[in-house]
Amino acid sequence: MESPTSNYCPTDPSTTSCGPLGSVGAATLLLERAAHYVSSIDTTFALPKNALIDEDHGTFRVQLPDVRALAAAGAGLSASLLVGLVMAFVMYGYLREMKPSPRKFLLGGALFLSAILVPYGIIDLLREPNTAVRLNICLPFALYQFRVLEGLFGFTPAGALGNFGVY
Repeated sequence: MESPTSNYCPTDPSTTSCGPLGSVGAATLLLERAAHYVSSIDTTFALPKNALIDEDHGTFRVQLPDVRALAAAGAGLSASLLVGLVMAFVMYGYLREMKPSPRKFLLGGALFLSAILVPYGIIDLLREPNTAVRLNICLPFALYQFRVLEGLFGFTPAGALGNFGVY
């Protein structure tokens, strides 16, 4: 199933190729109108014929940013940071203070495994095909993996141990 923003009909911002927007929220409608406005801007230009190049001259177009991709990148990064906040709370509150034990390694292993698997869930939840947006979602989780290893093996920097805000 595709998202309502992936099948946008550029002829009329109040409808999609599947029919009228109907129950879609105001934010989606606003996003569709912004995407329609940006896609309607004419950015074509022609280069003069160059005698050094044998090929004919043609017209070119500057590709403007995709508004829907920017919104998806923001939503994905926000979801990634919220998951990271929960992981940091668990690491600061429990993992950091535990003595080396099987329970500590089990908790650290679960956090490390979740830092590997959760980005795939977020990408699947957002149904995002854009590679740049997927990278934007996955980048914070590499940092979270290193943070879990720091907490698991006791290599957290001394400055980060002061309070949760610094951690």
